[in-house]
Amino acid sequence: MSGKMDFSKQVSALKVRTLLTAVCCVCVISIGYSYFFVHNFHFLKLSQDNIDNQLENIETLLVASRTHTVPLLLFDIDILPNIFVPRSKTWKDTLHQCKILCKHHPEEKNVITFAALATKFIASKEDYINSLKHLGFTVHLSEVADPKQKGHSNPDMIPAYLWMARKKHVIHIAFLHERGDDIKYMWVGPVTDQDWMDTVAAITPAIGEGWHSIDAVGAKFPRYAQGYDLSHRFTGLPIYIDNHRISVPYHIRAFLDEYANSRFIECDHAKAENFVAKYEIEIPQQDKLFQEAAKKMLVETKKIFEKIKVPFWITGGTVLGWYRQCNIISYDTNLDIGVWKHDYKEEIISAMEENGFFFKSKFGTLKEGLELAFLDKSDTKINIHVFSNGHDHVTHLRTRKDGKRFLFSYPPFELCWSEFVGIKVKVYCDSLMYVSLYFGPGWYKPQKDWLWYVNSNHAIPMGHWTQHEWKSVMQVHHRESKKENLKK
Repeated sequence: MSGKMDFSKQVSALKVRTLLTAVCCVCVISIGYSYFFVHNFHFLKLSQDNIDNQLENIETLLVASRTHTVPLLLFDIDILPNIFVPRSKTWKDTLHQCKILCKHHPEEKNVITFAALATKFIASKEDYINSLKHLGFTVHLSEVADPKQKGHSNPDMIPAYLWMARKKHVIHIAFLHERGDDIKYMWVGPVTDQDWMDTVAAITPAIGEGWHSIDAVGAKFPRYAQGYDLSHRFTGLPIYIDNHRISVPYHIRAFLDEYANSRFIECDHAKAENFVAKYEIEIPQQDKLFQEAAKKMLVETKKIFEKIKVPFWITGGTVLGWYRQCNIISYDTNLDIGVWKHDYKEEIISAMEENGFFFKSKFGTLKEGLELAFLDKSDTKINIHVFSNGHDHVTHLRTRKDGKRFLFSYPPFELCWSEFVGIKVKVYCDSLMYVSLYFGPGWYKPQKDWLWYVNSNHAIPMGHWTQHEWKSVMQVHHRESKKENLKK
């Protein structure tokens, strides 16, 4: 009897648990459904409002820019890849009026980026900003010190970015500044932490609640300075997008590749002035002539390497000059540039020769480690060092004239753009790491008798090439007659 009662109790308890479980499931489903329905109803409404706001703001900005002669270039890395992708409609855009230009991620409110020539903006700066404010935009202008005014204690401030907020939507314009001497390029200024805080404070009241985070927006565009080649792929191509005539980069894919590798770092001019004041008050005329010849050689080398599509960066004593004194070391005897092994082309030799350079020597092999040397008409020398990018280190092999080899090894490094003697070139992003390893702790002082195979503590002796190897790895061209003809 007691067994039957226990069984009945178990059955009753099971029924209660089952009922409670069912009720809980119904509640959860009901709450989930209600949340999903309500949330998505708001989500749909927010999305359509967002699209309408974006479309209206873009139209308003384009009209104002045309009125004040500030042509805009689409500079948005989210939109550019999709310009020529056929799409019948966009997500949640019920009217399909903004298929390409509008972005559709309501939580982030979709900042859209354009670019403009700084000279065009500066010419009508006050009227342009006042017009945007009159049209209902909250406007904030980011400015930076003019890097062209090297050494000025109170340099002019130039525009970096213009931020506009209206109806819970944000547009920003990056300003392109032309720089460079013999080869022009475009430069976009950096945004300091303080300036970003000022930007957030200025535009937050205009976007209201609902934004996921204005700081998240700030993480989506480069806060560092940028450098771009002034070439045909960067030229604006006017096309119609969503019934608007807007300029886009001529070669979008090439532009996007360049954008991804556009980080620019400025030479430290204050540090350079201190060095010059301490060590280079007077430079002999012969050394000045070398600096002039070396600059011309670097310009011509850049043109040649761009033509054959071989990227390079300055290294050795050349990058030391950039880092320490923002100039070519006056008592140096040559230029040094680096090339990645995977970028190296045998075409380099013929291209240099066809452009008036004398092929002096070739030490090593591409597999083991390669170094080329060329002379120009003034006997100025340039060394081309081939670097191998390993899994956790970078190496390059140098060979002394007697055939003894030396290995140099570095931690993995990144390359950034900079300006050196008026030329846009790649340098080590962390140049201090390189010059400290290669030149040792005394790098910050002139060392006129410094020799790479004697004074560099970072050089690892690797023995000599064998006689058989030496014949195959060394090429010295004794074409003195041709060399004399080049000089003539």
